Amino acid sequence: MNIEFKWVGGSTWVLKIQNLKIACDPVLCPAGTIQDYKLFKTKRLEDPVFTEDDFENIDLWLITHGHEDHLDQDGLSRIKKGCKVVTHKNALARLRKIKEAEIKVLNWGEKASYEIKGINISLEAIPAVHGVNPIVALLAGGVNGYWLDISARDASRSIYVTADTVLHSKVTQALQGRHADLLIVVCHAL
Repeated sequence: MNIEFKWVGGSTWVLKIQNLKIACDPVLCPAGTIQDYKLFKTKRLEDPVFTEDDFENIDLWLITHGHEDHLDQDGLSRIKKGCKVVTHKNALARLRKIKEAEIKVLNWGEKASYEIKGINISLEAIPAVHGVNPIVALLAGGVNGYWLDISARDASRSIYVTADTVLHSKVTQALQGRHADLLIVVCHAL
């Protein structure tokens, strides 16, 4: 099974498996953009690196949560009708603007399955905890990580997408006994 991975920047990436394309958290604002979260502000340090072709014909979008450093207006415009979107509930209001996209909300532990272009995808929302301090984590809001089991013909791969998380007992408990072939970690500081 041939897998191609492209990191666009921050939490945004595109994964190509044969002719299937999966992308995550489209944030495409330029370097210098300020994102205001009321309690604090962040500034994008680097421009995202992508071509328009990178976001053509995305079959499945994974949205970890609704913060602007995971889903901005430029990125939202790349999610096209006809694609499938799996998301945390706090991004749903923004995603509803996309006409004719198939949107599925998953809570931690919930699963979804798809057969797209001859490839079977089983995914599960994995806990992701925004901070070590419980108050900070609560104020920052909910986040989904994702576990994907992908199979085509005689090959299969398991992929873990961490999202914005710290090492927490909820995360380690959900991952117990699992072994990922590919680990995709959020890289905001880069």
